[in-house]
Amino acid sequence: MARSKIEATADTFTAEVMEDEKTVEKETEVENAMEKKPPKKEPEKTVRFKLFKDGGKYKGDKFVGVNGKGYLVERGVWVDLPESVYNVLALSEEQIQVAERVMEESRMVEYK
Repeated sequence: MARSKIEATADTFTAEVMEDEKTVEKETEVENAMEKKPPKKEPEKTVRFKLFKDGGKYKGDKFVGVNGKGYLVERGVWVDLPESVYNVLALSEEQIQVAERVMEESRMVEYK
C-alpha cells in the first residue's frame, strides 16, 4: 500500500515537472521571438498632390496627423504625400463640400 502511494506521488511529481519544463520552453520561445527584429515595412505608396491656395481663407499650410505622425502640407505646391495622408486630405475636402452644401440648403428653406 505504501509503495503504491509513493509510486503515485512520484508519477504526479514527474507530471508536474514535465508541465513546468513545457512552460519554460514556451516562455523561452516567446522571449526569442520578441528579440528578433520586426519584419521590414515596405515604404508606403506616395501620391502627387497640390492643395488649393488663395489669398484669403486658404493661404496657410495644412496640418495632417496620421497614426501619431504629423505632416505639414504646403499649399500651392506639388508635393509627394504618403497615400494615407492623401486619403485624409481627400476625405477632409469632401466633408467640407458636404457641410457647405447643407449650410446653403438650410439658408434656402423658408421659415413660416
